[in-house]
Amino acid sequence: MSNVPAWLTVSWVVISGLCFLFSLVLNGVLLYVIISKVLPLITDVSKQVNTIGQKVTDITTSAKSTVDNIQGKTVHILGSAEEASVEVAKKVSAASAAITAIYVVTRLVGALRSMHQQNPPPVTIQTVKVPVGRK
Repeated sequence: MSNVPAWLTVSWVVISGLCFLFSLVLNGVLLYVIISKVLPLITDVSKQVNTIGQKVTDITTSAKSTVDNIQGKTVHILGSAEEASVEVAKKVSAASAAITAIYVVTRLVGALRSMHQQNPPPVTIQTVKVPVGRK
């Protein structure tokens, strides 16, 4: 190594040091640019995720409220339908009993008429003497 001139060794160390410093400066600038661009993106994404999370919560709450409302109305309608069904069953039962009673009475009247027409009852006349009393 004794054949290498001293100025070449010194210039090599100086050039290497300058390249190293230039590399450090470029890496610093690159980190600054990346951080200055990425941090706002991360902040924005974080805000959007929070906003979306809140909207999902609102939608879920609204859907639950709607389902509860529909369930309440369905229970009310089914309860009303059950009451109406019981009432209709009572009315149909009463109408059926009335129709059956009319049918039985009609048959009984028809049977009595036919019996009356076949054997007319004998006509008897009775005289009753009323005592007239004087005191």
